[in-house]
Amino acid sequence: MERQNLDISLCKALVVDDNETITDLVAGMLTKLGLRTVYKATNGIDAIKLFLDHKPDIVFADFVMEEIDGVTLMKVIKILNPNTPVVIFTGYYDRLYKRLLQEDFRPEYLIQKPSVNANNIKEALTTCLPQLEFKGKS
Repeated sequence: MERQNLDISLCKALVVDDNETITDLVAGMLTKLGLRTVYKATNGIDAIKLFLDHKPDIVFADFVMEEIDGVTLMKVIKILNPNTPVVIFTGYYDRLYKRLLQEDFRPEYLIQKPSVNANNIKEALTTCLPQLEFKGKS
């Protein structure tokens, strides 16, 4: 699949953070980058339901959340669809790194809080573009 033929507006994203302000901020950045469809969840359980219902092409998730954290959410997503890129953002980078050493799955991109900004989101999206499967979806 050639990158220049991808229509980013066809990409569906899921943003998950227990802080609704961060969820809205990241969703807004993705929309400004050209994505027409961005789903939002404030916990891992709702995120899994949205993932199953809407099959987003990429997931942006916080690491530290109640009940289901970002790494556990990533594992569920990778089991459901191993081709879905997952971007994890965290203010606990050292803790996340240690946790990932124990896991079979890795996120495609990491963003350290509080540096969640338009440049990081764009870079994460650009890094994951070759893996996205939204070409021709409606």
